[in-house]
Amino acid sequence: MAGDIRAGKRGRPHPTTLVVEGRLVLVRVTGELDTDTAGTLDATLADAEAAVSPPAPVVVDLTGVSFLGAAGLAVLMDHHERCGALGSTMLVVPGSRAVRQAVARSHARLAFLPASR
Repeated sequence: MAGDIRAGKRGRPHPTTLVVEGRLVLVRVTGELDTDTAGTLDATLADAEAAVSPPAPVVVDLTGVSFLGAAGLAVLMDHHERCGALGSTMLVVPGSRAVRQAVARSHARLAFLPASR
């Protein structure tokens, strides 16, 4: 199962990919995550929640994200809560310094996995 690639208003592609293998549910995101692209992530995370078998987590890999805006952060926080309500958890691999700083400034309570080097 895979998410689709849609272009934002500025024509920037925002690929999200959903990978389900056994109990592993992984969402990979690349590019800028902002108002124009948050809807694609929202839809892909909803698919991930439908695919997960609690208590297995949904892992969101943001190592390919170059910018995380307020709209993208709001989607992540919303789905973090939804996963908890399902008896699962959402684990985020933050990646870039810009993403880590955006999360830190927001005081969002997200669970992180370290990015491999």
